[in-house]
Amino acid sequence: MSDDAPLPAGMVLQAVVLRIYPTKAQAAQMERIFGARRKVWNELLDLQNRRTDRGEKLLGQVALDQEITKLKARPDLHWLNEAPSDALQRVSKNLCAAFKRYFDVRAKIKAGQLPRPKPKKPRKDGRPDFWPTFKPRRADGGYYVSNTRFDVFDSRSRPEPPPADGRPRWVDLTKIGKMPFRSGRAAPMGEQKKGEDGKFHGSFFLPHGGTVRNGTVRLRGGKWYFVMQFTGPPPRRLGQPSVDVIGLDVGTGEDTFVVRSDTRDGETATIRHKARKPFKNAERRLARLQRKHRKRSVRERAEREAAGPDAPKPRRSNRGRHLDRQIARLHARIANVRRDCQHVASARVIAKAEQPAYQDMSVKAMMRSRRRGKAKSTADAGMGELHRQVEYKAEWYRGVEPHKVDRWHRTSGVCPSSGWVTPVKLDEKIRRWFCEPCGVWHDRDEAAAKVIAKAAASSREVGPVRSDPTKRVEILNRGLGDQERGGVGEARSPRAVPEGIGGEPPHPFVPVGARRRRRRGGPAAQPEADLASGLSPPPGPGLP
Repeated sequence: MSDDAPLPAGMVLQAVVLRIYPTKAQAAQMERIFGARRKVWNELLDLQNRRTDRGEKLLGQVALDQEITKLKARPDLHWLNEAPSDALQRVSKNLCAAFKRYFDVRAKIKAGQLPRPKPKKPRKDGRPDFWPTFKPRRADGGYYVSNTRFDVFDSRSRPEPPPADGRPRWVDLTKIGKMPFRSGRAAPMGEQKKGEDGKFHGSFFLPHGGTVRNGTVRLRGGKWYFVMQFTGPPPRRLGQPSVDVIGLDVGTGEDTFVVRSDTRDGETATIRHKARKPFKNAERRLARLQRKHRKRSVRERAEREAAGPDAPKPRRSNRGRHLDRQIARLHARIANVRRDCQHVASARVIAKAEQPAYQDMSVKAMMRSRRRGKAKSTADAGMGELHRQVEYKAEWYRGVEPHKVDRWHRTSGVCPSSGWVTPVKLDEKIRRWFCEPCGVWHDRDEAAAKVIAKAAASSREVGPVRSDPTKRVEILNRGLGDQERGGVGEARSPRAVPEGIGGEPPHPFVPVGARRRRRRGGPAAQPEADLASGLSPPPGPGLP
């Protein structure tokens, strides 16, 4: 079955990640496959560049596959035959897709659908922006495996006894062999048998009606993984939800990752998820390793220039390779901690709520912010990935689509009870603000989560939006559209002076650090609006 084939009705595209443990010989063989893919990519790209310089048309995928056969026949590249043919043919498909993306982006820029890129330093090869580039030698890598080139055995999926070798779980790859694996989830299994030609013949259809699509071998931070992609029915539905709607507000502060506002029968309760901040916690160590790597790279480059262009390229030192592995492992750990935090938060939301709700934020625009630390905090929180997980888990486990509040619908500085809006925009440093009509101090993130939950609850008059069971679950699709504005938080003019409060109205927020400065004996810092009007914030709950 082709990887691009449409999904059958009632099926979704899923994947399971297996941590494999190859021997040294198997690991060396897979690394040689990485090198073969890199060599084929660079040779094919160089061929396309030379054809472009001569004014000729680019070759298609069929012609590129024929060029791969010619490369494997060259005496100096005979080692390419050690790599599986499907892994090398996938290179030609990826290269064609890269050129297609280049022409699509150029057409959209010319039509005005995308902004023109900002002028920057020209590329060393003289090619335009978005043109495919050559692949360097890296510590990590991966290659594609078709569904007829591997077999998986997991005793948790099949009740029959394990084979004679006694391994309860293993992955068998063509030209690699069997490797044990570990996984928290049982791997799906089909009925396949290995023939004399080394391929797995027979059916790769799964018992529940799905099919095995493909696999991918990956090396991340010195650890080997095998990602198995398959189609099947959605996982089992969860039990009865305890709340109707949960509003999510993803924070970029020091102590908050996600604030949940659980709404049921008009009552709300907020739950805060502790921020892990994986990149910030490892930033100093990562900077130290990267400085060492930079100094070593500069020294090695100077040695090569002093040796001359005709001298053979020196072999990378063991310390340099060890430094590369340290940096790769640290990056992998940062990604794993962030991914674990996102999965835990999204799973708890889906298990408790009938329908989640969040605000459709423009993460790309937030990443372009020039404010110090804003883009870094946004990337460390992984806001877009959390929204993606909430979206597909709500589709799988609840059969509903999450409610998306319009990105222009104001949720920060809005009272969830009265709908009163602060007269000025709240700065990022302000985490608590004061509601004049209610006389209550609100936490910034908790109030925003309540506003999102109430906006979603107000649109549930006819029940939650049920998803179409025949619709393909597009994990990366963001084209569902924005929800209409409305509900809680509509902007209106602030009151002059609330009744019962003499004198001038209090300032509606308290700056961060006021409590710390007061404990030190210094004056409490006031925002610019305070200094201009001469107002002082009233003492809120918990403030001295």
